[in-house]
Amino acid sequence: MMVLKFLSRNKLYTAVTIVGFSLSLAFILLLGIFIRQEFSIDKFHTNADRIFLLAQDKLTAYSANPVADLIKDNLPEVESYTRIASLDVTVDVDFNLKIKAHATFVDAAFFEIFSFKLNHGTAASVLKMRNSAVISESFARKFFPEKNLIGEVITVNDSIVLNITGIMEDFPLNTQMPDTDILINYQTLDRFWDVPESNILTAWGISNFSVYILAKQGCDLPSKSSAVLELFLKHNYWLYTSDYAKEVTFIPLKEVYFSGVQTMAGKIKTNNKTTVLIYGIIALLILIVAVLNYINLSVAQAGQRIHKTAIKKLLGSNNRDIILSFIKESILITSISLFLAFILAFLFKDIFEQILNTKLYIVKQLTDVTFLIITILGVFIVGIMTGLIPALAVFKVNLAEVLKGTYSRKVKMVYSKIFISLQYLVAFVLLACCGFIAKQTIEMQNHDLKFNYQNLYRVFGLIKPENRQGLKSALERISGIEMISFSGSPLSGYSVTAFNYDGKPLSFDCYYVDSSFFNILEIKVNPTGVAKTEHSIWVNKMGYEALQVDRISHSFSIENNIYHILGVFDNIIYKPLRYKSGMLMVFPHKPDDNIYECLIKTALPINSKTISKIKETYLQFNIADVEISSGDDHINNWYSEEKKTINIIAIFAVITFAILIMGIVAMTLYYVQQNKKNICIRKVYGANINDILIMCNRFFL
Repeated sequence: MMVLKFLSRNKLYTAVTIVGFSLSLAFILLLGIFIRQEFSIDKFHTNADRIFLLAQDKLTAYSANPVADLIKDNLPEVESYTRIASLDVTVDVDFNLKIKAHATFVDAAFFEIFSFKLNHGTAASVLKMRNSAVISESFARKFFPEKNLIGEVITVNDSIVLNITGIMEDFPLNTQMPDTDILINYQTLDRFWDVPESNILTAWGISNFSVYILAKQGCDLPSKSSAVLELFLKHNYWLYTSDYAKEVTFIPLKEVYFSGVQTMAGKIKTNNKTTVLIYGIIALLILIVAVLNYINLSVAQAGQRIHKTAIKKLLGSNNRDIILSFIKESILITSISLFLAFILAFLFKDIFEQILNTKLYIVKQLTDVTFLIITILGVFIVGIMTGLIPALAVFKVNLAEVLKGTYSRKVKMVYSKIFISLQYLVAFVLLACCGFIAKQTIEMQNHDLKFNYQNLYRVFGLIKPENRQGLKSALERISGIEMISFSGSPLSGYSVTAFNYDGKPLSFDCYYVDSSFFNILEIKVNPTGVAKTEHSIWVNKMGYEALQVDRISHSFSIENNIYHILGVFDNIIYKPLRYKSGMLMVFPHKPDDNIYECLIKTALPINSKTISKIKETYLQFNIADVEISSGDDHINNWYSEEKKTINIIAIFAVITFAILIMGIVAMTLYYVQQNKKNICIRKVYGANINDILIMCNRFFL
């Protein structure tokens, strides 16, 4: 009751403390939930401790398709495997419409290796057939709401018929697997992967795929890395006979997400562990600021409470009783703040999800016993700490100092300076970090990429050869569109080709383009003057130097095919600057190729009306649900993690300063109250308002 009476009589102190604490705790809760979710990635799988990603090292995990069978046939420690490849495909729905879907190709053992849930079908059988497919619950509900799809067929990419053998729950957020609408049996990949190889399933030259291996119980698979390396060298696997890779690594499933490993067709989700830990440090700093603010206010209040404390001591109260009263008050404030923080967390949830590009399961986390215990215990510990420090300052009071009136000044000058300085130090560090990362990100975004992506748009949708010219003509009639190119580009992914050349292995990143590619991107090309042939290509300067071709014929030979270089172009930057852009080879589309990308150059940024016209034009050729994105969007996405960090730090810097300002306002009022006598005397002796303001603000400045 005494605690409640004190809090009710000191409304400003109570309000500032509770608002500061609850605001801090709300964002600490949200960050805590996010961090906990990040560290729970793929830990729900029954076989999680036995699953490994085959990699070259901790940063790259590229494999050719025959690799998986080679390892399983030669290593008795391997129980099973599944390869992973992701592609965007089109699916026929009612009314002759085609919609885009995210497809992931997996081997038949996928559901036996991983513990993803099936709503219909059994793990051992759903993907056994070559043309079998499993669709996600949300995809089925959205596009086929009236149908029982089990046993039905769907047509993909206009001609490939798949049998629906199962329906799965959507992949949860806490998995590294790519977002997926359809799981397709891996043996069907050769019908989707349009490459010159005779069969992508048996081709050793393309190492774009991810391989997950399930080890047998009790086996130490990582210890077999050297044996696998010898196996690859024995079979002349180019990735290892070259200087590209020198070791074999088995990354445990639970470590893949934070390994930062790069994959190609697998599109496995990863995150930077350091970034997540930085978020945790920021949350801790905010908590420290809130705690320091509370301690500072409590110590400032000591001047008003010290006489009552002295009287209690004279009447027989011991130090233990005084300390407990402070701790009770602190625990009550932190408990109220925690309750308000839960409410604020729900209110700020959507904003937080948007900033972090994630989904937070607040209810699930808050109903988790472990999380609740940790949260309540943490608040209880904070309550004890924030109550103990002011109590220790007060119960050491000397009655003589109380009578002289010097104790409050001593507290103010020593404790307040320390706590306020620490608070501002934290705030300025956050601001400095935010400014540094923001400047670095702006520098990266404005870096010269050697191609022009301004007013450039990428449209994704399957374009059949017979529709190519008609679609191009129709798009050109739309007002504002200046140029069109059916080409892959730095705005999308690239493929990789590798070959032996003059006794040394070379690896090139590749794009397939039409004749407008270089004009629409404004890439400078130096023509070689050779005539166009069936095997004509363009290479960047880095690739041209590596090939060391004859400077007259500008040709070179790969596997009995002679390639002629039509031109050499600048070393464009087609990857985020944190990665090195390498040797690039550009192939012209063949007349009978299916094309999935269209680049559109406009005079001005396009509006919603133009976007609608583009979609309507595609619809005339039975291409629905096309995806339109701008060049700016793609370049911005390269640095989304940096922007996410900037936003988080900026938000917490604002929160820190909000807490500081509330604390300083309250401190100022208490400071003025303590110095009323001093101020009155100065005014009697002629001090003006400016002198009084200087006196009051000198300490805070």
